Amino acid sequence: MSRDDLSNPLSTASCDKSSSARSWTSNRSCIAQLVCLVLIALIFGGAGVLKVIGEPTMVQRLADLGFGTPWRLFIGITELLGVLAITVCRLRPLALICLWPYAIGGLALHISHGHDLARMAPAIAGSLVIPTYFMLRARTACKRSPA
Repeated sequence: MSRDDLSNPLSTASCDKSSSARSWTSNRSCIAQLVCLVLIALIFGGAGVLKVIGEPTMVQRLADLGFGTPWRLFIGITELLGVLAITVCRLRPLALICLWPYAIGGLALHISHGHDLARMAPAIAGSLVIPTYFMLRARTACKRSPA
């Protein structure tokens, strides 16, 4: 099993219950990492698709915030590229680090414009799930390292 297999929660080797080197706690952490990645993909993938296809509500909301068509398309395409990069093990940390400012920036914009909690929910979730993924990843890596 390579180092990449251990650091990749999408790898079948990293979640193999038959592996004697992996404890149940590590498997739970692996599952939690997968859940985080799926949530991140749903949040940013969904928002990116809505921006790129020009869904009228999304276009209007971004226009109200001062983002015209070029910025809407740029943000949507980069969100989708980030989601695609999450699937590549070596690019995953960089992709998540690049997506996190979108979540934080979106949350800051929603707060500054006084939007309701329902409208802020995806930004709140993205702002919390990305650091949670990194904490779980670091926790699992610490358990794997030799004493």
